Amino acid sequence: MACKSVRLGTEDVLAKGLEIEKGQASGTIQIAVSNSGAELTGSVVQDEKPVVGARVRISPDPQTRYNRLLSRTTNTDQGGRFSFIGLAPGQYLVTAKIPGEAQANASSDSKSVDLSEHDHDNIDLTIPPRPKQ
Repeated sequence: MACKSVRLGTEDVLAKGLEIEKGQASGTIQIAVSNSGAELTGSVVQDEKPVVGARVRISPDPQTRYNRLLSRTTNTDQGGRFSFIGLAPGQYLVTAKIPGEAQANASSDSKSVDLSEHDHDNIDLTIPPRPKQ
């Protein structure tokens, strides 16, 4: 199940947050959830080979302190593949990183993806080649 939106009147609570002050007029908070979340699958490669155990992170774009709970992480399998299911509709950034690697090029460039309900999208992430020694 995915949280599609949280609104107070016309205000998007996930984008701007919610501030309630004493004496403020009341309103109704509307939370929309759906069983029709999006799915994002993909692969991570380095030197044209699958990366096993890469950490893949998906986060809202733009990320705010109010929507950061929509971020998720997973690790790639033995074939360098990953999957996120039940994602709320919206714009996301996806990045892969090799855990434990200290070099700056151990991460892929971020890729942007725009997901709607029922979407099944696929992306490929590339981590730059390791420096020659």
